[in-house]
Amino acid sequence: MNDFQLYSRHLGYYVLRLRILLISLIYQASKTARVQVQTSHLASTDTMESGEASCSLSQHVERNGQGFLMMFFRSYSNTVKNTSVLLEYSFPGPLAKENPKEKCGPPPAIDNGDMTTFPTSEYAPGSSVEYQCQSLYVLEGNKVITCRYGQWSEPPKCLDVCMVSEETMRKHNIQLGWSSKKKRYFQTRETVQFQCNPGSRRQTSQQTFRATCWDGKLTYPVCK
Repeated sequence: MNDFQLYSRHLGYYVLRLRILLISLIYQASKTARVQVQTSHLASTDTMESGEASCSLSQHVERNGQGFLMMFFRSYSNTVKNTSVLLEYSFPGPLAKENPKEKCGPPPAIDNGDMTTFPTSEYAPGSSVEYQCQSLYVLEGNKVITCRYGQWSEPPKCLDVCMVSEETMRKHNIQLGWSSKKKRYFQTRETVQFQCNPGSRRQTSQQTFRATCWDGKLTYPVCK
């Protein structure tokens, strides 16, 4: 083997290592996500051989409905040691854009809320609709959603109401405090004040007697 052949073999080996390292760095820098794809096609294949080792790189693009996902498949084999390793890498990226002129269907319905306008069967790109919650329900998120690339942005939620349970208060020997006595329904983030029944003492911390309603859930203090 002359010097040129030896140099070529060493150069090919280092190029191979560099390419594997590059894809490894791409993998580490990305959050790999396996998704159920709708379509896929082979984009390109690249093969390199160097003396005792060979490396093949194939890549294809898969569409996941929210963008595109590039998948790299690297296969490396060493003929001397008779071993082979298959490495699979993927990373999400905006390799192509959805059709900006694609229309949207009817906006999604939300629990305990309604749209402020009557929905139609089709919406042009850039169209928006507004939501509102029913009485006592609290809206969380953006009340306006927009049609982009054939899909609606994330709709808001209507957080549930807390209803004070007379049965639970009886079991816990508690009653509503003076500031809450006239109410039985409380909105999310609203504070409910409790106090012990006459002749009972607190069994939980003082902070628990000021409970906060959150999406229909309320924690009750205890007295005995």
